[in-house]
Amino acid sequence: MVVAVVVVEMSDRAGVPKLDNKNYEVWKILIRALLTRKSVEEVLDAASVPTYGPNSSVTKAWMKKDALARAELILHVEPDQ
Repeated sequence: MVVAVVVVEMSDRAGVPKLDNKNYEVWKILIRALLTRKSVEEVLDAASVPTYGPNSSVTKAWMKKDALARAELILHVEPDQ
């Protein structure tokens, strides 16, 4: 029964386990793949931060992608991390 709960829980998060004290190396590969699949991985690179004004369409699009990536990261980390 516990296995079924874990399988359902992982499928809800696109197969990426939550980051814990033991799985960083695997987690970082899987979370990057998830962010790539969702087309938001470029926000992980500090050089991608737009230098346009805060109201430019480029900046607004980047901020939306940043928020989506941040949400995925938060949802894929154990609370005690």
